[in-house]
Amino acid sequence: MKKQKRFKDFEITGKTHLDRDLKMNAVEIAKFARGMEVSFGIQITSNTMVFLRDMESLVFYIDTQIFKKITQV
Repeated sequence: MKKQKRFKDFEITGKTHLDRDLKMNAVEIAKFARGMEVSFGIQITSNTMVFLRDMESLVFYIDTQIFKKITQV
């Protein structure tokens, strides 16, 4: 079992980068993206994920995808 990363007194903001600040590697980012897909019922392609490196862009993308789904009904 892989040991979980620990961040003491770390505040996540919109500018927090997945790789630079959270020290996530490509595999961890892919697993994180898959979790977002499952949790929110959206699809994030690997081409799109390249551009979603900070929390602000990731939240904006997820919000946009959810809005698209609910307005198509």
